Amino acid sequence: MKKILFFLLLALPGFSQNFKLPRYEKLVLPNGLTLMLMEQHEVPVLAVSVGLPAGAVYDGTQYGLANLTAESLKFGTKSFPKALLDEKLDFLGAQLSTYATLETATLTSSFAVKDQETVWPMIKEVLVNPAFDASEFEKRKSRLLVELKQAKQRPSAVLGEYFNHFYYGNQPYGSPADGTPESIGGITLDQVKNFYRTHYQPNGTVVSVVGDFNTAAMKAKLTTLFKDWKKGTAATQPPALKAVPNQSRVLLVNKENATETQIIIGQKGVPMNNPDYVGIEVVNTVLGARFTSWLVDELRVNHGYTYGVRSSSI
Repeated sequence: MKKILFFLLLALPGFSQNFKLPRYEKLVLPNGLTLMLMEQHEVPVLAVSVGLPAGAVYDGTQYGLANLTAESLKFGTKSFPKALLDEKLDFLGAQLSTYATLETATLTSSFAVKDQETVWPMIKEVLVNPAFDASEFEKRKSRLLVELKQAKQRPSAVLGEYFNHFYYGNQPYGSPADGTPESIGGITLDQVKNFYRTHYQPNGTVVSVVGDFNTAAMKAKLTTLFKDWKKGTAATQPPALKAVPNQSRVLLVNKENATETQIIIGQKGVPMNNPDYVGIEVVNTVLGARFTSWLVDELRVNHGYTYGVRSSSI
């Protein structure tokens, strides 16, 4: 039996909103930084997610610039050289990652509550005072060029970019977020620094914290921590999305000697500000967003058609 890895992207209809998010509080600091705080006291852990309007749609023709800028945040800061930053995080068992998707740059971190006095300053430094070490930047560029060339040998690694370009065409939403060997080879450290200055500013940035904390105390902590992050110009707005063909189309990409077939089926979904968005996400979790979903049960467990299937509402 041919092995098929099947990705299903669905635009689900609206659902009645019986599901409600747990209580959370929202606060906007004087510099424009938005805080979203949700107390969850079951486990003594904090989960942090920081989103900035600095994704790949702002790359222009320098494909991969947003993602390379996001990765460069962890190449050391003014107070924490890369080796020290990595060493401290590893010693604490804390996680800190930076990356960019199409619309946003993201920092995620998780750590024990008892270590927050050590980790929060690191998060702040990575966001506000990255050093953009030149040697680390060149090493990452060299590795990334190899990774991009190797990705062509793995259909699963490039299928999403084929789909985006086929669906959106030559507009920013159809650009390769990870870049191409040609575009990455031409990106300089000065261009990364300029992208950072333009897009990384508190206004437009959202810091979400979920975990074992007191909301009033966390408000005070983050207000003090980020008070010196100076407000920038108006947050950059994403480019307007042009209309895409409203018809069924098929793209076939042949790879000689491939041992599996990769498939994406997709169409336009709902915007994230849709009032049914949370309900759609909940329903999609049951349908196909996890390994115990209905799609996995039907296509993998019951019939053995595939060893991988998932659905997404975005």
